Amino acid sequence: MDENKYAILVGINEYEDAKLYSLKYAEKDCAKIQEVLTDPNMGTFKPENVQILCGKDVTIKKLQEVVNFIMGLPPDAVVLFYFAGHSFYGGIGNDVYVGTYDTSVDYLEVNSDAGIKMNYLYERLFHQTRVQQLLLIMDCCFSGALVPEHVVANFPSFRGGRKNRYAILSSLGTSPSYETDEHKGGSFTYYLVKGLRGEADTSGQGTVSLEDLLRYLRKELGDKSFVQTGSLFESIILTKPGLTLKPASQGVFIKGNGQFEFQPLRNPLFVYEDFFERLLEKLDPKAFDLNVSIGNNLLEAIRQITNAEGVFVVDVARDHWDLEAASELNNGSQPRNVYIEKTITSVLSSLDVLKLFNLKHHGVYSQEAGAVEPPQKRTVVIPLLNSRTMRIMIVSGLEADELFIGDVFGSTLATLYQLGQEILPLRFDILKARLLDHIKGTYGFVPAAIYDRRFELFTSRLKEMEVYFQPIIYLDEDDLHIESWEALARDPAASHRKAPVDLFEAAQLWGVRFSTELDIHFLEKSTDAYDAQVKRTSGLQRAGDKKPLSVNVFPASLMRTNYMEAVKASKVREKYLVLEISERTPLPDPEPAYCFTKCKYQKRWLDCDKCRNELFINRLKEYSNLHINIAIDDFGIGHSSISRLIHLPLNYVKIDNEIIHEEGSRITIRYVNEMIREKILTTSRIVIEGYDEKSRLTLRELYDLGIRYVQGFEVGEASPTIYARLEKEKLASILSDLKQPNGGLG
Repeated sequence: MDENKYAILVGINEYEDAKLYSLKYAEKDCAKIQEVLTDPNMGTFKPENVQILCGKDVTIKKLQEVVNFIMGLPPDAVVLFYFAGHSFYGGIGNDVYVGTYDTSVDYLEVNSDAGIKMNYLYERLFHQTRVQQLLLIMDCCFSGALVPEHVVANFPSFRGGRKNRYAILSSLGTSPSYETDEHKGGSFTYYLVKGLRGEADTSGQGTVSLEDLLRYLRKELGDKSFVQTGSLFESIILTKPGLTLKPASQGVFIKGNGQFEFQPLRNPLFVYEDFFERLLEKLDPKAFDLNVSIGNNLLEAIRQITNAEGVFVVDVARDHWDLEAASELNNGSQPRNVYIEKTITSVLSSLDVLKLFNLKHHGVYSQEAGAVEPPQKRTVVIPLLNSRTMRIMIVSGLEADELFIGDVFGSTLATLYQLGQEILPLRFDILKARLLDHIKGTYGFVPAAIYDRRFELFTSRLKEMEVYFQPIIYLDEDDLHIESWEALARDPAASHRKAPVDLFEAAQLWGVRFSTELDIHFLEKSTDAYDAQVKRTSGLQRAGDKKPLSVNVFPASLMRTNYMEAVKASKVREKYLVLEISERTPLPDPEPAYCFTKCKYQKRWLDCDKCRNELFINRLKEYSNLHINIAIDDFGIGHSSISRLIHLPLNYVKIDNEIIHEEGSRITIRYVNEMIREKILTTSRIVIEGYDEKSRLTLRELYDLGIRYVQGFEVGEASPTIYARLEKEKLASILSDLKQPNGGLG
């Protein structure tokens, strides 16, 4: 047994707060772990180095003391920390907390620091301890939330961070864990103990290493039922059960008198994972022949990936056809022209092309009439539905592989060809991203490797973006001035440096990890750039000269702890930072785990809309407590509603330009103003955004309607720099428009 090995085992069954129902086996599970780690025949931990903390002793203070004890261990120490008990979503920020005896679920809604958060354990143990190796094992609900989403968004693991830190977590961040009478303990710990006692020793060497244990848990529990993350230990031996035990089981679960072997339900896209990877690898400028057309290059890439004899795109008319593009041939028996003409003629004579162009499928494949066995070679015909003319893709001489007769195959190839014609040869990375977006948008779920590849493309493109600033003007004939600035994302590669709409669309399509990454990136880039501009711009050096900065954010990002931390660390803070919440996306739903926890513990099902609004409002109040201003952006479109305006603690309402382009814009403005006068809204500031030559109302008409803040091309263009005052010509132009009682612009 090693002198420098330490184990801290924490288990709790009973809780002071009745909302945390009692468990039966958490404390017994702790004892089982202690027994196997200190067993003289197999344990590798000295009994005096194993501490066990159970029952009423598991308080907030005691758990903090345990963490501090680990922090104080020497650098050569090896530490195993185990927890069995409750964890739950709660508090102001909807964080995950470890259940201690004295935790109050309701009080966390008042003071979010009155408990042990999962991210506290992660930061302290994973990043702040100096010990040589640390293994964290947690058997509790939602334990996967221990690790931030950007680290453990996908199974199996994140290999990075501090060396020799590893976590084995019994459930995903949105899933419960269970204890059963059958196992007389937690289901996860049941297999954990069995593995440590020798069943994980599949090599027959008489030892169980961390790697052995992980392989065993994956086999017994399935890849997706628990979370592993961190940097793998260097051959750490957990137990030494010897060579006398039976070999590990072959993954058969026993139920009743029969035997069943269970495998995860198959997702149709998993069989295409390798196909997708090879396809993305081929989309490389080094693999393209610049002496031939983009269409020919794309078809040749398809031919090489599928090992087809040839791939052609044909423009089909009523009485003739034209070859648009063709790959090289993988058929030496016939001249190229003869093979192409023969193949196309054969297809068109056998196929009703008009019936091919429907929305029921993405193509057809050849099958000999009356044949029982599949042919050795197949031909797949794919309609190019988005083209203005009737075009088809023919993939000829395919191996009789089920992969090539699936709808995914046809849909992917059609999208690749059509997108490639639009995007190449300039941006191969954007083509890859758009192709993966199509797969995600069409089928909803993609393999983890594809998800990771798309995130890499996403973050890489994020780094290319620039920040421009557009002024928000205060309308007053005697005191016309710049009131504040809005940071706008701009694509330097796009004509006129347009907004990177593809990034915003991808963030909405792929979910909260993408949108939060985008929002944190632009928050940091915008505030850094603005701070630098303020310091170098004449006329903004005094404290009173500085103007607020508005930064856009998705509603879901505001709920993420890492976004809150980014706001706290930004160079523009307090009253000078305005967060603009887009109305184009809905308020985020509570985490399923939060709903499960709250409704189960209160033994009633809550109003989901009410719960969603309450969580969001509470989060906004946290930002308000930091003196951060809140604005609703794009009001009047998307998911905007008056009920949202009434309940949210707002400093600004920004009316979208789509509203002021319509005839009824006066009605909307008057209605919002009326709610302000009646004190239904918490703000008195309305901003008209996107004001341009298409606007139905003049500046004078807006002023007469009570509008004092305007933003848009006609009053101030976006630019990479800021300035203290408007140029004389622009100032004169705005004042002229403002003083016209009846006129239009100019």
